[in-house]
Amino acid sequence: MEDFLAKWASGDLSDSDKKTFESDKENKLYQDILDGVEKLDVPPYDSDALYAKLKTRIENQDLTKPTKIIPIIPKWFYAVAASVILILSLTVFFNNEISYTSDYGEKLSFTLPDDSEVILNANSHLTYDDKKWESKRELYLEGEAFFKVTKGSKFTVLTKNGSVSVLGTQFNVNTNQNLSIFQVDCFEGVVKVEQGAISKIIKKGEAVRIVKKKIDEWKFDELHPLWISKESAFHNSPINQVIKALENQYDIKIESSKVNDSLRFTGVFTHSDLDKALKIVFESLDINYRLTNNNSVILDIK
Repeated sequence: MEDFLAKWASGDLSDSDKKTFESDKENKLYQDILDGVEKLDVPPYDSDALYAKLKTRIENQDLTKPTKIIPIIPKWFYAVAASVILILSLTVFFNNEISYTSDYGEKLSFTLPDDSEVILNANSHLTYDDKKWESKRELYLEGEAFFKVTKGSKFTVLTKNGSVSVLGTQFNVNTNQNLSIFQVDCFEGVVKVEQGAISKIIKKGEAVRIVKKKIDEWKFDELHPLWISKESAFHNSPINQVIKALENQYDIKIESSKVNDSLRFTGVFTHSDLDKALKIVFESLDINYRLTNNNSVILDIK
């Protein structure tokens, strides 16, 4: 505001700024002040005399007395700054959550503190508490991830739909809170799958899927999840699980409200060709579909 008034008083305002200021209710007050200043009669002064007076005052100053220093920064500023630093320090100290999130069509690899490896599938999220890792090895997962657990290392994968306890093994977890689907595939060793009162032990080459408290079990021959090789594989999977996988890999929206939930799909779709993937899934289920310009898929149920 000071800079604005200085420009106004010196006549340096632009035409638009001047019009704006002239319409302001404070304009008349400032104009009266400026007019009064211009009418002031400033008496002449002798610069040499003023300099001599200032020099005499400095020479006669008692240097033995302490000079009074007026702090530029008020004391309350330091108190506020200290409080801010303390709050930030406590936030960093207590918030030890490590978080990983993959985007649509993206795979994300990382290593846990015990050197176990994790690969997140598309549109998935995993967190754990780094500070409590040694005493409480728990991971929180939403989406799908493949784990290669270090030999002798033990931890638990927690999800909204169930948990998996492991000891030096390799396994895949696929979970979605909205779909209430919880699937675990064991590729090495043994894992314990739990959901409420349901508890299953599965070994290498075995898979279990829990949907609305109903259990599906089957065996497979793959050495690792096919999605790591840019393909998604399904065994008698609910259609909503397949649709969610298509959305995650291709960043599309599939209007599936009219789809029969009882439909099941067995097969594989690629991550590199959307048209081919849609054709493989929906034509095999005798579902008409059309891809719109805004990357949405409309399903026409017969």
